[in-house]
Amino acid sequence: MKLFAKSKNGKMLKVGDVSETASWYFMTDAVMQTIDKFNNGDDVTIESIKENGSDFITSLIAGTATQAESIIAPSLQDTPAEQTVSTGSTYKEGNSFKEPFLPKDEWIAKMKKEGKWKGGSSMEKSPEVQNSIKRQAIGHMTSRTLIGMQGIVTPDNVIELIDKLYAKYVEIVG
Repeated sequence: MKLFAKSKNGKMLKVGDVSETASWYFMTDAVMQTIDKFNNGDDVTIESIKENGSDFITSLIAGTATQAESIIAPSLQDTPAEQTVSTGSTYKEGNSFKEPFLPKDEWIAKMKKEGKWKGGSSMEKSPEVQNSIKRQAIGHMTSRTLIGMQGIVTPDNVIELIDKLYAKYVEIVG
C-alpha cells in the first residue's frame, strides 16, 4: 500500500494500492504524533479498526510488513478516557453533558421522584389552550380565504366579509 495524501487538518491519511481507489482513514493520537516520518508516495502497511462507522489507523509501518520500523498506537477501545454509563453507551471525558442519558422508563421514574413529572400524553391540553388553538386556526382560515378573494374584497365590504367568514368557520369547526 502507498500513502497518497495527508489531510489539511492532519487527522486523516489517504492510503491504498491505487490513488483512485485509496481510502481515507482517521489516525489515532499516537499515529498522528509520528506521521512526520512519512511522506506522500511512501510504501506503508497499516492496521485499522472500524469504530462508530469510521476507519481508524492503529498501526502504521514504513515499507512492507516485513520491515522492522513500526509505529503502533493503542487501540481506541483501550483508552482510559472512555466510560460506560448505565445505558450502555460510551462517551469521552470532557463532554458537555452534566449527566448521562437515561432510558425512558428510568427518566420518567426520576422525574416522578423529583416531582417534575406532569404525566399523560403531551397531546392533552387544557380547555383554555384548546379554545385558543381553535380561535387561532379559525382566524388563519379567515385570512387565507380573504387572500383568495382578491378582487371581490373592497374597502367597503372587507369588515362585513370578515365577520361572515369568521362566523361560518366557527359554525363549521365548532
